[in-house]
Amino acid sequence: MNFAADVKFNHLGTIVGLPCGEVLTGGGNVKWFAHPASGVPFQVPTDIFSWPGMPANALVKPDVWIPLTVHDVQHGVDPVRQWFDAHTSNGDAS
Repeated sequence: MNFAADVKFNHLGTIVGLPCGEVLTGGGNVKWFAHPASGVPFQVPTDIFSWPGMPANALVKPDVWIPLTVHDVQHGVDPVRQWFDAHTSNGDAS
């Protein structure tokens, strides 16, 4: 998530795929908790990172949205890789 944010907010490239899923404030010095009803453990970061001009609850949203479907997972399809292959001059993004 931090790498994607650095690329996006410093205009270093195009972010392709789905949102990273974390807010910019996520990361570091984790504190563990347990859900009171189920006892399922979870963690919450206590460090706060922010980028100038971005709200604290902002997600790193891709420039090109490419959803990953259940069908993709079941059939080993990587739609982001397909996008890169289709958008490179030689058809090979490796």
